[in-house]
Amino acid sequence: SGQANAYDVVYVLDKGLSGTDPNPYQEADENLDVVYAKNNLAIVGVPHNIHQPYGIQIKGDATALTTAVLTVHAPFCAIENLDFNRGGSTGGGVYFVDDGNTTDQAQGSSVYNCHFRNLRGSGDATNQGGGVVINGGWFYNIANCNFFECRAGVWVKSNSSSTVKGLRIKGCDFMGAATAIDCDIYMTGTITSTLIDNVLFGHEVPSQGTIADYVLLLGDGIMSNCNFATTTLTIGAAGADGFVPTTFLMVNC
Repeated sequence: SGQANAYDVVYVLDKGLSGTDPNPYQEADENLDVVYAKNNLAIVGVPHNIHQPYGIQIKGDATALTTAVLTVHAPFCAIENLDFNRGGSTGGGVYFVDDGNTTDQAQGSSVYNCHFRNLRGSGDATNQGGGVVINGGWFYNIANCNFFECRAGVWVKSNSSSTVKGLRIKGCDFMGAATAIDCDIYMTGTITSTLIDNVLFGHEVPSQGTIADYVLLLGDGIMSNCNFATTTLTIGAAGADGFVPTTFLMVNC
Protein backbone atom coordinates (compact mmCIF):
# COMPACT_ATOMS: atom_id res chain seq x y z
CA SER A 1 0.00 0.00 0.00
CA GLY A 2 2.96 2.36 -0.52
CA GLN A 3 1.20 4.44 -3.20
CA ALA A 4 -2.21 4.40 -1.53
CA ASN A 5 -3.49 6.88 1.02
CA ALA A 6 -5.98 6.74 3.85
CA TYR A 7 -9.60 6.49 2.63
CA ASP A 8 -8.52 5.32 -0.84
CA VAL A 9 -10.16 2.46 -2.72
CA VAL A 10 -7.58 0.32 -4.50
CA TYR A 11 -8.97 -1.88 -7.29
CA VAL A 12 -6.77 -4.90 -8.04
CA LEU A 13 -7.25 -5.84 -11.71
CA ASP A 14 -6.45 -9.09 -13.46
CA LYS A 15 -3.36 -9.31 -15.65
CA GLY A 16 -5.36 -9.91 -18.80
CA LEU A 17 -6.81 -12.92 -20.56
CA SER A 18 -4.54 -15.35 -22.35
CA GLY A 19 -5.62 -18.45 -24.19
CA THR A 20 -2.51 -20.32 -23.06
CA ASP A 21 -2.39 -19.11 -19.45
CA PRO A 22 -4.10 -21.58 -17.07
CA ASN A 23 -4.34 -18.88 -14.37
CA PRO A 24 -5.12 -15.66 -16.21
CA TYR A 25 -6.18 -13.83 -13.07
CA GLN A 26 -3.31 -14.74 -10.76
CA GLU A 27 -1.29 -11.85 -9.44
CA ALA A 28 2.41 -11.72 -8.55
CA ASP A 29 3.66 -13.56 -5.47
CA GLU A 30 4.40 -11.18 -2.60
CA ASN A 31 3.67 -10.39 1.04
CA LEU A 32 1.98 -7.04 1.66
CA ASP A 33 1.43 -4.62 4.56
CA VAL A 34 -1.18 -1.94 5.22
CA VAL A 35 0.55 0.42 7.63
CA TYR A 36 -1.22 2.37 10.37
CA ALA A 37 -1.35 5.65 8.42
CA LYS A 38 -3.50 4.01 5.71
CA ASN A 39 -6.69 3.90 7.82
CA ASN A 40 -10.01 3.29 6.05
CA LEU A 41 -8.23 1.81 3.03
CA ALA A 42 -10.26 -0.57 0.84
CA ILE A 43 -8.59 -3.20 -1.36
CA VAL A 44 -11.04 -4.68 -3.87
CA GLY A 45 -10.42 -7.40 -6.44
CA VAL A 46 -11.90 -7.11 -9.95
CA PRO A 47 -13.47 -9.35 -11.34
CA HIS A 48 -15.62 -10.56 -8.48
CA ASN A 49 -15.24 -14.34 -8.89
CA ILE A 50 -13.09 -15.34 -5.93
CA HIS A 51 -12.39 -18.98 -6.77
CA GLN A 52 -9.15 -20.21 -8.28
CA PRO A 53 -8.11 -19.94 -11.02
CA TYR A 54 -10.55 -17.15 -11.83
CA GLY A 55 -10.11 -14.76 -8.92
CA ILE A 56 -7.53 -12.11 -8.19
CA GLN A 57 -5.01 -14.15 -6.26
CA ILE A 58 -2.73 -12.59 -3.68
CA LYS A 59 -0.14 -15.25 -3.06
CA GLY A 60 2.60 -15.27 -0.45
CA ASP A 61 6.19 -14.91 -1.54
CA ALA A 62 7.68 -18.09 -2.98
CA THR A 63 10.44 -17.85 -0.39
CA ALA A 64 9.48 -19.27 3.00
CA LEU A 65 8.36 -16.40 5.27
CA THR A 66 6.77 -16.38 8.72
CA THR A 67 4.72 -13.26 7.96
CA ALA A 68 1.16 -13.30 6.61
CA VAL A 69 0.32 -12.78 2.95
CA LEU A 70 -1.38 -9.49 3.93
CA THR A 71 -0.81 -7.82 7.31
CA VAL A 72 -3.16 -4.99 8.30
CA HIS A 73 -2.01 -2.52 10.96
CA ALA A 74 -4.56 0.22 10.16
CA PRO A 75 -8.13 0.62 11.46
CA PHE A 76 -11.39 0.41 9.49
CA CYS A 77 -9.93 -1.24 6.40
CA ALA A 78 -11.91 -3.38 3.94
CA ILE A 79 -10.60 -6.41 2.03
CA GLU A 80 -12.96 -7.61 -0.71
CA ASN A 81 -13.14 -10.06 -3.64
CA LEU A 82 -9.63 -11.47 -3.26
CA ASP A 83 -8.21 -14.98 -3.30
CA PHE A 84 -5.42 -15.67 -0.80
CA ASN A 85 -2.92 -18.49 -1.25
CA ARG A 86 -0.03 -19.06 1.11
CA GLY A 87 2.86 -19.56 -1.33
CA GLY A 88 5.84 -19.91 1.01
CA SER A 89 4.21 -17.95 3.83
CA THR A 90 3.40 -19.69 7.12
CA GLY A 91 1.94 -16.61 8.85
CA GLY A 92 -1.62 -16.79 7.56
CA GLY A 93 -3.67 -15.15 4.83
CA VAL A 94 -4.89 -11.84 6.29
CA TYR A 95 -3.43 -10.88 9.66
CA PHE A 96 -5.08 -8.05 11.62
CA VAL A 97 -3.00 -6.76 14.51
CA ASP A 98 -4.25 -4.36 17.18
CA ASP A 99 -2.19 -4.08 20.34
CA GLY A 100 -3.29 -0.58 21.32
CA ASN A 101 -0.13 1.26 20.32
CA THR A 102 0.29 3.97 17.69
CA THR A 103 1.34 1.62 14.88
CA ASP A 104 -0.99 -1.39 15.27
CA GLN A 105 -4.72 -0.64 15.51
CA ALA A 106 -6.58 -2.73 12.96
CA GLN A 107 -9.92 -2.51 14.80
CA GLY A 108 -13.15 -2.22 12.87
CA SER A 109 -11.80 -3.83 9.69
CA SER A 110 -13.76 -6.15 7.39
CA VAL A 111 -13.15 -9.09 5.07
CA TYR A 112 -15.88 -9.68 2.49
CA ASN A 113 -16.31 -12.21 -0.32
CA CYS A 114 -12.77 -13.57 -0.14
CA HIS A 115 -11.36 -17.05 -0.71
CA PHE A 116 -8.65 -18.53 1.52
CA ARG A 117 -6.85 -21.61 0.30
CA ASN A 118 -4.36 -23.87 2.01
CA LEU A 119 -3.28 -21.33 4.63
CA ARG A 120 -1.28 -23.04 7.34
CA GLY A 121 1.88 -22.99 9.37
CA SER A 122 4.22 -25.91 9.80
CA GLY A 123 1.74 -27.91 11.85
CA ASP A 124 -1.65 -27.48 13.50
CA ALA A 125 -3.92 -24.49 14.15
CA THR A 126 -1.73 -23.12 16.90
CA ASN A 127 1.07 -22.44 14.42
CA GLN A 128 -0.47 -19.16 13.20
CA GLY A 129 -1.58 -20.72 9.95
CA GLY A 130 -5.06 -19.21 9.71
CA GLY A 131 -6.95 -17.93 6.71
CA VAL A 132 -7.84 -14.86 8.78
CA VAL A 133 -5.87 -14.18 11.97
CA ILE A 134 -7.15 -11.53 14.39
CA ASN A 135 -4.70 -10.42 17.05
CA GLY A 136 -6.58 -8.03 19.33
CA GLY A 137 -9.11 -5.30 18.53
CA TRP A 138 -12.87 -4.70 18.40
CA PHE A 139 -15.66 -5.01 15.85
CA TYR A 140 -14.20 -6.99 12.97
CA ASN A 141 -16.51 -8.39 10.29
CA ILE A 142 -15.88 -11.52 8.22
CA ALA A 143 -18.69 -12.14 5.74
CA ASN A 144 -19.42 -14.32 2.70
CA CYS A 145 -15.95 -15.88 2.67
CA ASN A 146 -14.78 -19.36 1.69
CA PHE A 147 -12.05 -21.21 3.57
CA PHE A 148 -10.58 -24.25 1.84
CA GLU A 149 -8.25 -26.62 3.71
CA CYS A 150 -6.82 -24.00 6.05
CA ARG A 151 -5.36 -25.46 9.26
CA ALA A 152 -7.37 -22.81 11.07
CA GLY A 153 -9.94 -20.96 9.01
CA VAL A 154 -10.31 -18.07 11.46
CA TRP A 155 -7.94 -17.75 14.41
CA VAL A 156 -8.99 -15.16 16.99
CA LYS A 157 -6.64 -14.23 19.81
CA SER A 158 -6.35 -11.42 22.30
CA ASN A 159 -3.07 -9.90 23.39
CA SER A 160 -1.77 -8.19 26.52
CA SER A 161 -3.11 -4.81 25.33
CA SER A 162 -6.42 -5.64 23.69
CA THR A 163 -9.27 -8.11 23.98
CA VAL A 164 -11.32 -9.08 20.92
CA LYS A 165 -14.88 -7.79 21.13
CA GLY A 166 -17.84 -7.70 18.77
CA LEU A 167 -16.49 -10.04 16.09
CA ARG A 168 -19.03 -11.01 13.41
CA ILE A 169 -18.60 -14.11 11.21
CA LYS A 170 -21.57 -14.42 8.85
CA GLY A 171 -22.42 -16.38 5.70
CA CYS A 172 -19.07 -18.16 5.41
CA ASP A 173 -18.25 -21.75 4.48
CA PHE A 174 -15.37 -23.99 5.51
CA MET A 175 -14.60 -26.70 2.98
CA GLY A 176 -12.08 -29.37 2.01
CA ALA A 177 -10.74 -32.62 3.39
CA ALA A 178 -11.07 -33.05 7.15
CA THR A 179 -7.56 -34.51 7.16
CA ALA A 180 -6.17 -31.09 6.10
CA ILE A 181 -8.03 -29.07 8.76
CA ASP A 182 -7.43 -28.71 12.48
CA CYS A 183 -10.05 -26.16 13.59
CA ASP A 184 -12.30 -23.92 11.49
CA ILE A 185 -12.86 -21.21 14.11
CA TYR A 186 -10.25 -21.21 16.84
CA MET A 187 -10.08 -18.81 19.81
CA THR A 188 -7.44 -18.12 22.43
CA GLY A 189 -7.34 -15.45 25.12
CA THR A 190 -10.10 -13.01 26.12
CA ILE A 191 -12.96 -12.85 23.61
CA THR A 192 -16.41 -11.25 24.15
CA SER A 193 -19.66 -10.55 22.28
CA THR A 194 -19.08 -12.79 19.24
CA LEU A 195 -21.73 -13.54 16.60
CA ILE A 196 -21.36 -16.59 14.32
CA ASP A 197 -24.32 -16.90 11.95
CA ASN A 198 -25.28 -18.87 8.84
CA VAL A 199 -21.99 -20.73 8.59
CA LEU A 200 -21.49 -24.03 6.74
CA PHE A 201 -18.88 -26.44 8.05
CA GLY A 202 -18.81 -28.49 4.86
CA HIS A 203 -16.58 -31.39 5.86
CA GLU A 204 -16.36 -34.16 8.44
CA VAL A 205 -14.91 -33.46 11.88
CA PRO A 206 -11.36 -32.08 11.45
CA SER A 207 -8.62 -34.58 12.11
CA GLN A 208 -5.33 -32.79 11.33
CA GLY A 209 -3.45 -31.35 14.29
CA THR A 210 -3.95 -31.11 18.04
CA ILE A 211 -7.35 -29.37 18.27
CA ALA A 212 -9.35 -31.51 15.81
CA ASP A 213 -12.66 -29.67 16.31
CA TYR A 214 -15.02 -27.70 14.11
CA VAL A 215 -14.83 -24.82 16.57
CA LEU A 216 -13.09 -23.93 19.81
CA LEU A 217 -14.95 -20.88 21.12
CA LEU A 218 -14.28 -18.75 24.19
CA GLY A 219 -16.05 -15.95 26.00
CA ASP A 220 -19.69 -15.15 25.25
CA GLY A 221 -21.82 -14.66 22.17
CA ILE A 222 -24.34 -16.28 19.84
CA MET A 223 -23.88 -19.13 17.36
CA SER A 224 -26.92 -19.44 15.10
CA ASN A 225 -28.17 -21.12 11.92
CA CYS A 226 -25.02 -23.17 11.34
CA ASN A 227 -24.75 -26.51 9.52
CA PHE A 228 -22.22 -29.31 9.93
CA ALA A 229 -21.53 -31.95 7.26
CA THR A 230 -21.41 -34.96 9.56
CA THR A 231 -23.92 -37.68 10.37
CA THR A 232 -23.22 -37.45 14.10
CA LEU A 233 -22.40 -34.25 15.96
CA THR A 234 -21.50 -33.59 19.57
CA ILE A 235 -20.89 -29.91 20.12
CA GLY A 236 -21.07 -27.85 23.31
CA ALA A 237 -19.28 -27.42 26.62
CA ALA A 238 -18.54 -31.14 26.64
CA GLY A 239 -18.60 -31.67 22.88
CA ALA A 240 -16.21 -34.09 21.22
CA ASP A 241 -16.57 -32.35 17.83
CA GLY A 242 -16.51 -28.72 18.93
CA PHE A 243 -16.17 -26.72 22.14
CA VAL A 244 -18.85 -24.09 22.73
CA PRO A 245 -18.99 -22.74 26.29
CA THR A 246 -22.28 -22.38 28.14
CA THR A 247 -21.83 -18.60 27.89
CA PHE A 248 -22.60 -18.89 24.16
CA LEU A 249 -26.24 -19.08 23.08
CA MET A 250 -26.83 -21.67 20.36
CA VAL A 251 -29.81 -21.26 18.01
CA ASN A 252 -30.65 -23.67 15.15
CA CYS A 253 -27.25 -25.34 15.12
